[in-house]
Amino acid sequence: MLTLNETFPSPDDFVTAFNGEQEHPPQHTLQNGLPIVNNRVYVPEPLRRRILFYFHFSRVGAHQGIQRSYNRLAKYFWWNNMFNDVRNFAKQCLTCIRRRHTAIDFVRGNLLSTGLFEIVACDTVGPIWFQKRQYYLFTCIDHLSKFAIAVPLNTVRAVDLWEAFYCNWLSLLGSPRNLLSDNAFRATEFQERCQGLGINCLFCSAYYPQGNSVVEAFHQYLNRSISSFASTTPWSFPEIVASAMMAYRSTPHPTTGESPYRIVTGADLVLPHFQQWHRFENLIQDVVPRLRLLDTFRQDALDHTLRTISRRRTPTTKEIKVGDTVVMLLRGKLLATLQERFGSSKLVPNWSEPCRVTEIKGHKVVAQSIWHKDLVYESPLSEVLK
Repeated sequence: MLTLNETFPSPDDFVTAFNGEQEHPPQHTLQNGLPIVNNRVYVPEPLRRRILFYFHFSRVGAHQGIQRSYNRLAKYFWWNNMFNDVRNFAKQCLTCIRRRHTAIDFVRGNLLSTGLFEIVACDTVGPIWFQKRQYYLFTCIDHLSKFAIAVPLNTVRAVDLWEAFYCNWLSLLGSPRNLLSDNAFRATEFQERCQGLGINCLFCSAYYPQGNSVVEAFHQYLNRSISSFASTTPWSFPEIVASAMMAYRSTPHPTTGESPYRIVTGADLVLPHFQQWHRFENLIQDVVPRLRLLDTFRQDALDHTLRTISRRRTPTTKEIKVGDTVVMLLRGKLLATLQERFGSSKLVPNWSEPCRVTEIKGHKVVAQSIWHKDLVYESPLSEVLK
């Protein structure tokens, strides 16, 4: 297995690879031997796959989606057709393909925050069975910045949830004005402690859980990243969760256009083995200009959020034919079998292993597993991904 040291190239590797190329990008400049285009480092052809591996497959990549991986990469590097290369690399990642979720349009009933930590949503995930042990996750996310925490727990009693919230959020980031949650946080002990600190508790309806969709969307990322790491690394569960959170906080969020860490702190998170590449911003000694800079980040994030909400996803058509390689959405008895084997649905992939289409019956697709020849799937066309 490749490690980060073996995966991420050094500045000397960039200089050597650039000097070995016959054609150089137009309008580039050299700074300390490094090629610079549009204030970003140009990546020569031989190093691009290693860069893509680092920003997608490693512990700081966490198998994030196409847009998130590209936004993160584009902060530092550039090459021609970079977005297409990121898209093709992510589309070829079987770990991501099998854990892809179906997107849902923006729905009614979501609270929109206009200030940092004005609305913080909390929830729990679990139980998650990992290496014969049961875990839960306490999660919190700020509606504006999308800054989030995920705390592994063994139990989810009211006192456990309060300690996780107080020690990991409140003591670090301060008291939010409103705390949005579901009925799991209605315990008198939890509410009294929140009210004692001036926190207003809000609850989403059990009949409309999408009202807490900000944290639910974060859970989709979290489950997908944890599942990807669990199937490809020998790490402990807390280390897997921490790696997923490091990737999340340092990646520009598609809703805000900035990374959660940058909106909160005004600086980018320094990634492992990336110290020599990170461009530290000049420290502003005067407090007032620095606060104004942070306000600018947060206002831009709010404007970006409003634009994102107003957009709609355009429908797409599927062209599936006999001989295509596809994955099938896991449902029914097959999904139940996998859940029984793994102990929980949280880490089970949403999609099957690669299959070859053998027959198309109207709006249904019949496919044979490439890994297990005796396994045949039959699913509606809407539940087949090419």
